[in-house]
Amino acid sequence: MATAEDYATWIVRNQNKKGTPEFRTVVSAYLQAKAEEQEDKDKNVGSRFMSGLESMISSGLTAFESLSDAEKAALDATERNRKRIEKYGEGANLEKLGRAYDESGVLGAAGEIGTSIPGAIAEQVPQMGATMAGAAAGSALGAALAPVS
Repeated sequence: MATAEDYATWIVRNQNKKGTPEFRTVVSAYLQAKAEEQEDKDKNVGSRFMSGLESMISSGLTAFESLSDAEKAALDATERNRKRIEKYGEGANLEKLGRAYDESGVLGAAGEIGTSIPGAIAEQVPQMGATMAGAAAGSALGAALAPVS
């Protein structure tokens, strides 16, 4: 089966066929393939973990950059977020849940929730890990500097 990239290449190379049924068919196939590839990214636990990691790193970078130029830091953060979503997919969100409900009712929404939960948890693992590491380091440092007798 052709990928979205294959269809895109065909579209670019066949601009002279624009408006023909064949061109419209390929554009439709491209849009479908792109949507399926995005859906695959959204449900992949590894992608969700990496997305969470990049998001956490980006937040720290934005905080540091904002010390010198807050507006530029915000613009850079927006661009990093756009690239992260493009790379790893959107992840779980209420819009998808609403679409699933509209298209398939309660069972569709329940299915969307069930498939989104593992990815949503994986996306939070980097933040949870950093929090736990910070707590452990603080506990160890506190015990060393001010032991309780």
